[in-house]
Parts: sequence; structure tokens; C-alpha cells
Amino acid sequence: NIAYAKDETNLKPESNTIKTENQNKPTIEVKIDASGTIEQGNNTYIIKISLGKFDDVEENKVMAFQTSLEYEENLVESIAVKGINNWVLSYDENSKILLGDVNKAKANQEIGQIEITLKEKLEVGQKGTIKLNELLLAGDNVEIKTNKEVKFEVVEKPIIQEDKTSENSSNTTNTKVD
Repeated sequence: NIAYAKDETNLKPESNTIKTENQNKPTIEVKIDASGTIEQGNNTYIIKISLGKFDDVEENKVMAFQTSLEYEENLVESIAVKGINNWVLSYDENSKILLGDVNKAKANQEIGQIEITLKEKLEVGQKGTIKLNELLLAGDNVEIKTNKEVKFEVVEKPIIQEDKTSENSSNTTNTKVD
């Protein structure tokens, strides 16, 4: 019996083109970070917007984004935005459009914050959703459209109790045994 080794070098041209073809479009990860709870009596809710990994996208290029915010008007008093890491953000309360841009976009970095002032007297158990609809992120060779949302619930403010264990711990001595 004669054994023949499979020759991997004689691939058909069709399979070669499939293997070398880049089927991934340029992408950028968009991250939204916010707490799921807000303590009763605290009426400020912060949403952080960050860019994650860049795939086939060059850094240090002009980039911009646009999104429309959707929220329950009976929960929100006002909205302020702040750009971070050289991003410039602006928000129009009438149209609820949030815009941002930067001269040199970088991966894995926070780009801004949305500070939402909630109405006073929100009850424990009250829930809300803030949506970032049709968030469009555009740059040199990339255009990404996504929808993001954060949900929160008003929770009871924790009651701070005196720590009685601190009195006992001051009388404790540690002895080291070799």
C-alpha cells in the first residue's frame, strides 16, 4: 500500500479568494454605562458614553456622532452633556438631539456624559428608561448605526447604622506566633 499526503498548496483559485477576502466591515464598539438604580432623594443620573475597540478603523481621525434621546417627560427635569477626551458634545432640548465630534478619535476611551436631572419626589419603585435612538457614529471609513438604552429604578436610600463592632475591635490584640 502506498500512502499519499494531501497537498495543501494546490488549492483551487475559488477557495483562495474566499480565504483571503476580508468579510468584516470597519466597526467601532459603542458602550453605554449607567447604574441600574438611583437612590431616592438623589435626582442626578449619569450615563457615560465610550468607544471600545476599533476594527479596521484608523485612530486619530475626525469622528462624529448623533443620536436622539427618548425618555418619559414626567421623570426628567433637565439634561446637560459634557464632552470628555477632547470630544465636544451639544444637546438641543427641543429636538432632543445629542451631537458630538472630535478631531482625533481614539479607541477604548470615554467620550462624554449625559447628566440627567430627575424630577423631585420620585417614589421608591419608580422605573424609567432612557433610549439613545439611531445613534449614528461616523468617521473616516466607518459609519455605524445602533440603538442603546438604559433602565433604572428608584431604590430606598440605605439607612446608615452605627458600627458597634469598631468598639470591640479596638480591644483586640494580635499576637504573632512563629
